[in-house]
Amino acid sequence: MASVRATLTKSYQTLQGPGLVGAEPGSQAELEKLQQIADGGKGDVEVKIIDYSTDRIEQHDLSSNAFADEGRALGKPEWAACRWIYVNGLDTNVITKLGEKEGLHRLAVEDILHTSTPTKVDWYRDHCFIVLTLQKLVELRSETQQRRLNNPLDHLPRYRSNVRHQKWSTLTPRKHTVSVEQVSLVLKGDNTVITIFERSGPEILKPLLTRLESSKTVIRSSNDASTLVQAVIDTIIDISLPIGKDFSDAFGELEQEVLMNPNVNQSTEIYTLRSELSRFRDLIVPIGAAVRTLRDSDVSEIKASHGIPRPPTSPGDPGVNSNPLISHVTRTYLSDVHDHITTLTTTTHALVRSAENLTSLIFNLITAKQNESVRQLTVVSTFFLPLTFLTGYFGMNFDPMPVVNDNSDVMFWYIASPVMFSIALMMWARSSRANRRLGWLWRRPSVEKRESKR
Repeated sequence: MASVRATLTKSYQTLQGPGLVGAEPGSQAELEKLQQIADGGKGDVEVKIIDYSTDRIEQHDLSSNAFADEGRALGKPEWAACRWIYVNGLDTNVITKLGEKEGLHRLAVEDILHTSTPTKVDWYRDHCFIVLTLQKLVELRSETQQRRLNNPLDHLPRYRSNVRHQKWSTLTPRKHTVSVEQVSLVLKGDNTVITIFERSGPEILKPLLTRLESSKTVIRSSNDASTLVQAVIDTIIDISLPIGKDFSDAFGELEQEVLMNPNVNQSTEIYTLRSELSRFRDLIVPIGAAVRTLRDSDVSEIKASHGIPRPPTSPGDPGVNSNPLISHVTRTYLSDVHDHITTLTTTTHALVRSAENLTSLIFNLITAKQNESVRQLTVVSTFFLPLTFLTGYFGMNFDPMPVVNDNSDVMFWYIASPVMFSIALMMWARSSRANRRLGWLWRRPSVEKRESKR
């Protein structure tokens, strides 16, 4: 019996997710495990420290190796009203040291390295942590360029990261695809903003640096770091707008093709389009919720939830913190960002519904064509049915059969021709009555409408 049990015994290995099972959240072991699967963990990390005020701006470029030494020495100068720490790329050492230097919560550090963190807003004791999803439209590289890449999946969408699936994408015939990555933002109470990108940081950095170089822009003249956070979120939404337009153009071409020549194979393309549109919408909608959270947040209530007593209020004080992380100016501009997100999600949702209707249209048109074919076959069968009967009758081998034996083949046509003519006349009359009936039904609403106006 023991030998039988030994034979039947099998060993199983537990499948683990990206983190360690049972590990303490935010621990060093957890961070090292996340570093192994981080998409941007390869190569050097770009770090920039930008200090600015209304009258002055300075920028310091650091490598990932130099950040550990020089980053600590670069304290925020007294003249600087705001500081922007820009990081492009994920590296455990850089993120960990940055978290220690800036006093970030270890759960925030873990979420930064965990690139599948959902869009959210977390409020800690002295800083606000934001996770967003950046989607951008990129051009597909040629096969020759793909062979030269160490990682050919860099520009493939995360939700369709298999090369075999990429050929079914709606945007592939247009030589486009969607790249998805995580963006982490930290807003501190000392007017410090930390932005961490996986790889697309330069596309956000360039337009914002242009705005910071001008002292007349809001993010420069306000001396308010929350306006920089709003500008980053707004730029992320602006980058995703071409995706919606490209999907809309692809849908327009597919719709025209369906109307001109519908076939069942088009339903596969529509299914792919619907799934990609739904995924695009599902990644945009949470950003709208995060923007609403930032816009409607009351820092005094957030501090109270962390055990910090509310400041005393005067009779004329509405009870809102006098120095919130999100200023009133930023709240105004966040409302504009929310409007853009609402427009984008509404348009995408309309495309999803139109794609569903287009699928129904394909099968309705195909069914109508099949019904027409069946009708034509029925007409032909009905027309030749009497001939089939007469042919069978005159072809019977009975003897004697005077109708056949005493007459030639002309007798067959004497009988068949009137029968065929009568049936054709009856079918034409029946079809005419049906058409007149349908025409009367179609015209009836317009006639009743004209009579009601009289």
